[in-house]
Amino acid sequence: MTLQDYFLQHSSPIADLYFAIPYGTFIYVSVLFATYLYFKDYVALKRYTWTFFLMNIAAYVTYHVYPAAPPWYFHARGCVADLTAHASEGTHLAAVDVMLGFNYFGAFYGRSADVFGAVPSLHVAYPLLIVLEGWRTFRVVGRTFALLFFGSMVCAAVYLDHHWIIDVLLGLAYCVGIHLVARAVFKQSTSAPAPALVPQGAGSS
Repeated sequence: MTLQDYFLQHSSPIADLYFAIPYGTFIYVSVLFATYLYFKDYVALKRYTWTFFLMNIAAYVTYHVYPAAPPWYFHARGCVADLTAHASEGTHLAAVDVMLGFNYFGAFYGRSADVFGAVPSLHVAYPLLIVLEGWRTFRVVGRTFALLFFGSMVCAAVYLDHHWIIDVLLGLAYCVGIHLVARAVFKQSTSAPAPALVPQGAGSS
């Protein structure tokens, strides 16, 4: 029995709701963090955005070179590769939609074009990147929330039946590897503010 099998048999509404939080907010958190870096550390913002972009490119290539079914697909259709299958939010997030009274997760994940895109898990890569790039500028509260969000996402990816453990590990590896490359390219180690938005010719008199 896999962890996903166990959680399907031993789910709870509280766990469904809690783990739905990182799965439903990770895009907004990623954008909010980029806005934070714009004012705090512009060099880190450039590293963050380039790493974010390259992680998505690498994942997109992997999805098509090595298509892999997520756990929810296996539990719904077994080992048969059905290319006509539509993406799904999985049973846990479907239950959350019922509790909320509207089809948020069904609409969000049901539109995915990569049904066989379980490897790597970008769900865990994004929060890890926030931890890596935000650690220097975060204080105790920021670091605590960043680690909590990251840990919750790792658990959610498995609990919500969206990723196997190997998907999670590879997602973390993609993030760390590309982040290290970005750090080597952007060798600046000091923080830098965002460029001032001064109109051309201002202050020349």
